[in-house]
Amino acid sequence: MDEDNQVPEDLSLEERDELSNIRRRKKELLDDIERLKFEIAEVMTEIEQLTCVGESKTTQRNKQIAMGRKKFNMDPKKGILFLLENDLLQNTPEDISQFLYKGEGLNKTVIGDYLGERDDFNIKVLHAFVELHEFADLNLVQALRQFLWSFRLPGEAQKIDRMMEAFASRYCQCNLGVFQSTGTHTHTHTHTHTHTHTHTHTHTHTHTHTHTHTHTHSHTNTVHQTYRMSQTLLDSPGQTVWASQTTSA
Repeated sequence: MDEDNQVPEDLSLEERDELSNIRRRKKELLDDIERLKFEIAEVMTEIEQLTCVGESKTTQRNKQIAMGRKKFNMDPKKGILFLLENDLLQNTPEDISQFLYKGEGLNKTVIGDYLGERDDFNIKVLHAFVELHEFADLNLVQALRQFLWSFRLPGEAQKIDRMMEAFASRYCQCNLGVFQSTGTHTHTHTHTHTHTHTHTHTHTHTHTHTHTHTHTHSHTNTVHQTYRMSQTLLDSPGQTVWASQTTSA
């Protein structure tokens, strides 16, 4: 006979009933403990499986993003479409511009071509892209350099024009009060073109005309004779280009 089931002979009937109840309750508690252990083991197994699935999904997502970047570098529209179809991007100018602004693994020349397209959606992406840049307390040259660091200018004049117009608008937004006259957007836009044009000539060895600080300053004053710009800001592009010319000469 099992010792646990043995009942001392000297117990009264009432004590024997109480002992029996205690033993029954003990067995119920032990059964509950075993059941809880089993349930805990099942939960832990599910957690491990979910962790593996999560890691697998993350790995798969990273692979798809890498594939999307490669596709973008070959054909920007197809690359964007691939990312949209796989729920890796939202079809909004803000989300796509963030993707381009981060630029991880993206060809800067292709970014420039995409941003310069005249399609309405591309133009919205361009403006959202420019909004991601902070030009406060930067002079025009510093701001332009920062802007052009995030992509490569396309070769098409119309694309460049759209980009410079968007840049000029953002620069004025970040630097209210820098210019003393009205029409500051056009002012900055044209002045930016002057700097971009001169900067391009500085790195072109086939041109026949020498661009000097005086020439740039005179050209800018002629174009903007109806405006009053701070002398420091006006001198910055010419001085910078002139310095780079003399250094490389």
